[in-house]
Formats: sequence, structure tokens, C-alpha cells
Amino acid sequence: MFRGRKKKALYRAFLRAARRHDAVAIEEILVHHTELHEATGPEGSLVWILEHYAPELLETAFKAGLSPDSGDTPPISPFLQRATAEGNREWVQLALQYGADLEKRNSDGETALGYAVAYLHVEILRMLLDAGADVNGIETPEDGSKNTPLDLCGERPEKRELAELLRSYGGKKYSEL
Repeated sequence: MFRGRKKKALYRAFLRAARRHDAVAIEEILVHHTELHEATGPEGSLVWILEHYAPELLETAFKAGLSPDSGDTPPISPFLQRATAEGNREWVQLALQYGADLEKRNSDGETALGYAVAYLHVEILRMLLDAGADVNGIETPEDGSKNTPLDLCGERPEKRELAELLRSYGGKKYSEL
């Protein structure tokens, strides 16, 4: 949450602008009030607001300086992870184009690469790997286990293509590191 009446008023103005699909107001708020970029309020982060009310304005917001990674720290789920989980290649590309942190973890310690494997998104997995995601990044979920993206494939036949792709980029199981 945020402190101060001004920041609260700006957040509400941003929300109204998003609901009206007002690109000019969104851009103006973001350019002139960078202190708002990390705000998270009752409706979520600014990126979340745009995703849900005016997704066509995401690029406008990123061009105006809003980071795809803005919002809660650690986030429940960063924009890149949400886009990956949904299989939204356009949003993944947008997040990558505007500097999303490939290794940003959610509140459970998971990465977008792990999401691509979990949700069987081969093309998005390739996009993330081509962008430089850590093919051997270790996730440590709540159960305390340690997994690389290749570990997440297991021996499941539906994940064979994902495993082969990870291996072709140098992917290893945690036990092989």
C-alpha cells in the first residue's frame, strides 16, 4: 500500500484513466509521477490494473517508463510470469522488450521459465531461453525441494519436447549441477 493523500489520489486517477482507456492520461500520470510506479493499492499494481482494464495500453505505459516488474516486492506473480502462465506470447514479448527481469521470482520463489515448463508452453520457453533466462535457475518452493526447469519436466511424455529444448540450451537436473 502507499502513504499520503497525493499518492492515493494519483492511484485513483490512474485507475479511472485505465477504466476509460485514456492513453493520454495514463502516459501523463506515469511520466510526471514516477513515485507512483511501485504503488500497489486495492486494485493491485499499475501493471495489474492495465492488464485487467486496458491491456491495449500496456505498451503505452511501458514506453512512458513503467517497468513490467513494478508493484509488490516480492510479487505474488510478476507480469512476465502471468503472461507466461496464460501462454500470451504478445505480452511475453512486450515484457521482454521493456526489460522484464527474467529471473524475477514470485512470492513462492518461482520464475517465468518454470511457469513455461509447468504450463507446457514450448514457444514461450524458447522465447525466454533466447532472451537469456537461466536454463539452470534453481527454484525452491515451499516444500523445500530444489528444482531446475529440467527437473520440472520429470519423465512425463507430454514434457519430452520441453526437456529436449532445455537440454539443447545446456539444461541440467539439480542433481547434475
